[in-house]
Amino acid sequence: TAAYDVSNPLRPRLVRRTNRRGSRPPLNDLIHHNSLRLRRNVVAITEEAFGPGCRGAGTLQTWRISGRRRMTPMDSFGVERDRSSALLCSAHYFDARDGLIAQGFYEQGVRLIDATRPRRLRQVGYFLNRPGLYWGALFATTDPTGSTVYAVDHSRGIDVLAIDRAALRPVRRSGSRPQGRARFGAGM
Repeated sequence: TAAYDVSNPLRPRLVRRTNRRGSRPPLNDLIHHNSLRLRRNVVAITEEAFGPGCRGAGTLQTWRISGRRRMTPMDSFGVERDRSSALLCSAHYFDARDGLIAQGFYEQGVRLIDATRPRRLRQVGYFLNRPGLYWGALFATTDPTGSTVYAVDHSRGIDVLAIDRAALRPVRRSGSRPQGRARFGAGM
């Protein structure tokens, strides 16, 4: 990933890029896209990658912006590798609001990830409706509370999700797929 100063569009200037530590899998493995600055010195990036089944699927990553034009990896989050017939598990488009990231993971639904501590990303909720192909998730710009998320499903359309932020808790990760349809906390 590279960041450019484009204040003069005819002469873009490189200002930051990922460093060599990010050149080993799973970081910098295939395609970085959909980056968003979470803080002055922290950026979140989607690493899109595809492997057989869910193995090697892409992740959401946080990177620290430091001096010398470098960005260094902080943490990454990928969906659990379930035993379903899911073929597309990679991370895709995401949005962030007040330390909470809503991320689409294709056939693995929308995941809510607590990014208030960028070195320790934690899933605090998810929405999964099968069959589904969740291309992305966006916080509603008209909701000042950050409690409405649009889940963009490539095959079905848009699901409008209501989040009870006070009820969000870390989701225990196991080797099996999530049970039930949603886990956003009480008030969903």
